[in-house]
Amino acid sequence: MSARLAWPDDGLPATGERSATGPATWPTSACQRDLLLTAGLDPAIGEDIAHGRRPAKMSEDEAIVYDFSHELHETHGVSDATYKRAVDRFGERGVLDLIAVNGYYGLVSMVLNVDRTPLPEGAKPLPELKK
Repeated sequence: MSARLAWPDDGLPATGERSATGPATWPTSACQRDLLLTAGLDPAIGEDIAHGRRPAKMSEDEAIVYDFSHELHETHGVSDATYKRAVDRFGERGVLDLIAVNGYYGLVSMVLNVDRTPLPEGAKPLPELKK
């Protein structure tokens, strides 16, 4: 069985992981934040991720996406148990979508960091993550 991921692509990395530390690499604009909130993301989840913390309160789907994405960014792979949990919920196509979106946002993050893209006007920079 395959389940559709329940948030727009722009919200997926915010639910998944914040491994990049550049100021423009994580959803910071009012437009992106509004999109995440409209899609149903709990603002507390976004706040925790912005500060590099695993959110305390997540739905099962959000926890699967977060754990998969976090492990993928930390180890450049996932364990069999993490993979099975994601496949059981989202199907192989959903897992491939999850990997692709994580990779895409990793690429965007690198481009924005190398370009030193400034934040949109009025956006507050995120705190630096501790290594």
